[in-house]
Amino acid sequence: MSGPKHLRPVTPQTIALMNERDMDKRAPILMRIFKAEARLEVWKQQRATGQFALLRTYEICRWSGDLGPKIREGDRQAPEGFYTVTPALMNPNSSFHLAFNTGFPNAFDRAHNRTGSHLMVHGDCSSRGCFAMTDQQVEEIFALARDAFEGGQRGFQLQIMPFEMTARNMHRFRYNPNIAFWRNIKEGADHFEVTRREPQVNVCERRYTFNRVPTDPSNATFSPTEACPPSAVPPAIVAALETKQQAEARQVAELIQREQDQRRTSQMMAGLLPGSRPEASAGQVPAHNVFVTRQNILASLPPASPEALSLLPGAEAGPTPELRRIARGEMIGTPMIAAGQPVSPASLGAPASPPVVAAAPAPANTPVAAVQQVAGAAPAPSEPAPNPLAALLPRIEIPAFLGGPAAATPEPAQPSVATTSIPLPPLRPTR
Repeated sequence: MSGPKHLRPVTPQTIALMNERDMDKRAPILMRIFKAEARLEVWKQQRATGQFALLRTYEICRWSGDLGPKIREGDRQAPEGFYTVTPALMNPNSSFHLAFNTGFPNAFDRAHNRTGSHLMVHGDCSSRGCFAMTDQQVEEIFALARDAFEGGQRGFQLQIMPFEMTARNMHRFRYNPNIAFWRNIKEGADHFEVTRREPQVNVCERRYTFNRVPTDPSNATFSPTEACPPSAVPPAIVAALETKQQAEARQVAELIQREQDQRRTSQMMAGLLPGSRPEASAGQVPAHNVFVTRQNILASLPPASPEALSLLPGAEAGPTPELRRIARGEMIGTPMIAAGQPVSPASLGAPASPPVVAAAPAPANTPVAAVQQVAGAAPAPSEPAPNPLAALLPRIEIPAFLGGPAAATPEPAQPSVATTSIPLPPLRPTR
């Protein structure tokens, strides 16, 4: 588009979306940023309901630092929390094409003595503590904010989150040193989710509070470092939040049950497969078992932030020294197991098994795919004891000397044991 970059209009495609979603061009906006997903969302108020609905989503070109809030000037961290962007924070003359200041530090940050300056959302796709977009993206984001200000909005809310504040993610990062702060800002994210309205944000007792209405007119001031005044959240919001929290509690219970099942499976595998590493019994695959080269590490990280080591498996408590060593190429682990590759003792680094003696097909109703017997082993009982792996790993094949069912009398041959390989899912990092 032609004309001064800060005055260029919103694209026709976005105008069409506004019409489709019952939004006025100059209606108020709200923005959300999710670091881990490298996503910036623009929400806009609808005419009929007054609630916000998602208008556009933009992929963040680059952000710096790890998951977690900005603490001090020079730490190269991008901030997290609730901020207000006013017209005075818009910069049409930025050296990074166009920009607006996030408003860091806010009252919460100052209450915690956090320092930093010039933390922006800008163009030029280069970041040092900021959120960098492409020039084309930032032109439209700038135009959406400009139109909302012209419509009378005095400042739009900018919510910056480490990741989508889901029950799964909160459970995954429950050991991260920032978890108390993240639980606090999740309260605000939940208020927005259940109301689709901009939450009223205050700070007291060095914490964010949301939609709290003072109950004593003579004591209605929220001071960032002082005790919170008597206040309450409207009952309708409380009821909606309780419903959401109950659903999330059920999700977490299911996650815990699944982790316990995986832990039992890993413990059994550690005892049955020669060469299995003891640490696998903890239910979590060690990072050095997943990544073999620096390229594997970098390929697994979000493209927007190769420094975000806290997204690696095993790093829920933060980027560990081991993970940093892997990222620098100083530690080499075992090769990754590709999708569909058979899992066997050899694939886990164990010595080769003795040669095969014989193999007999298992009955059709047996959960184990095939059974073998070591030469000279005693005849199997007519009703073999159930193997504890059958319920958890119905397709894995257990040699007779590890507790599997005995086979028919073998033909004379060299002593050995054979196992049939079973394809398991690839070991990949979760995000």
